[in-house]
This record gives sequence, structure tokens and C-alpha cells, in this order.
Amino acid sequence: MTMKITNMGFLEINGDKYKRDLKVEDDYADTELFDKIQSLIKQYNKKRRLTYFPEGLSCVFSYLTQEEFNKFNSESGMKIEWLK
Repeated sequence: MTMKITNMGFLEINGDKYKRDLKVEDDYADTELFDKIQSLIKQYNKKRRLTYFPEGLSCVFSYLTQEEFNKFNSESGMKIEWLK
């Protein structure tokens, strides 16, 4: 197992730029990144939120409004969830 820290600028909201040191272990993403993005979404009162759909060892993320979330779940038959 390898682990490294990499710094990357990852997000800009309303002109505010955020950078984060990301931990990389083999091919696994730093889950704290998603927590930070969700926190910033709430801080800036954005209408959309992150969602996810687990698929084995992988997952699919999206950024949806409540209306888009409801429509996707009802029309696709898949049940995506809000990222907590």
C-alpha cells in the first residue's frame, strides 16, 4: 500500500478559491474531500447538493437540486442518495 499527499486547487465558489491537501492511498479517493465540498455547499447556501450511488467498490457522484434528485430517482428506477 502506498500513500502520498498531493496539493491541488479543487474548488472556486463566488470567486473564493479553496485548496486542499489530498491523501491518496493506492486508487482510493480522500473521502474528506467530499465532506469539505458538502460543507462549502451548505456555507454558500447552494440549491444543489452532492448525491451518490454506490456500485460495488465504486460509486457515482452527482450535483443535483431536490427536483432533479426526485425526478432522477422516479424515472431511472435507481435510488441515489444524498451524500451526508
